Amino acid sequence: MTKKHKNFTIRISAILPLFIAGVVFSFVSVSTASASTVSPSDVIALANGARAAEGLAPLAENSKLSLAASAKASDMLKNDYFAHTSPDGITPWYWIKQVGYQYKAAGENLAINFDSAKEQHGAWMKSATHRANILNGQYKEIGVAVVKGKIDGKESVVTVEFFGTPIYVAVDRTAAVPPVVQKAPAEIKGEETVNALPLPAVVPVLPENIVPQKATAAVPVGTMSWLDIATLVFTALLVFAAFASPMAFLVVAYASLIALLRARHAKITEALEHHQTGTLWYHLRI
Repeated sequence: MTKKHKNFTIRISAILPLFIAGVVFSFVSVSTASASTVSPSDVIALANGARAAEGLAPLAENSKLSLAASAKASDMLKNDYFAHTSPDGITPWYWIKQVGYQYKAAGENLAINFDSAKEQHGAWMKSATHRANILNGQYKEIGVAVVKGKIDGKESVVTVEFFGTPIYVAVDRTAAVPPVVQKAPAEIKGEETVNALPLPAVVPVLPENIVPQKATAAVPVGTMSWLDIATLVFTALLVFAAFASPMAFLVVAYASLIALLRARHAKITEALEHHQTGTLWYHLRI
């Protein structure tokens, strides 16, 4: 064997193990990625299954919440973090507000690198905060995003689950995001509920694009509204107008009668005085 041939053999022997390791690693990575079964539709179905078991109403998928979840997941991959609040201090509610979702209450569940939606849901249900979000009776809608990328230099699949109670409930169902693949150790994080406004006893249900009218305040028993007072005043004016002319006529007639009686009384008195004076003069003459 020549020296040149011997050197070539040594190089091949050194490179071959690295090549085999690379092929095996790629095969394992592809196999692991292909085995992943986490999808937004499965995540939502499992959440609603858990709610049904507790006698709770199912959550309607909302496209705005799903869009907010996707934006949050992309931000985590872009800025290399896995947390509810970003390194810049951006909270989950920022992403919900960015898509124009007006809410009374909202919540967030996070998960990373689970092999299946069922396994991920099981981990959430074993956590008090995640379970509280999934089984929260005040929530009406849900949005889920499953996004693949790198976090901390490792291929990862991040699941973001947003819950919301809109100011006025309007069901907005959209198609699920296509499933993605994943790899690496699994982990979950759950954010407790945040309330933007106090929740009423009953959330009014209105169709989309319908603006609710302002409710009128009830008048307490025993009090009168301005409309009742105005009605009474108007009625009094009508009664006064109806009887004003006859009353004026009676007053004038009464005054005239009194004046006539006084005039007649004065004439009678004058006549009597005149008669008495004439009689007295007659007697004096005699």
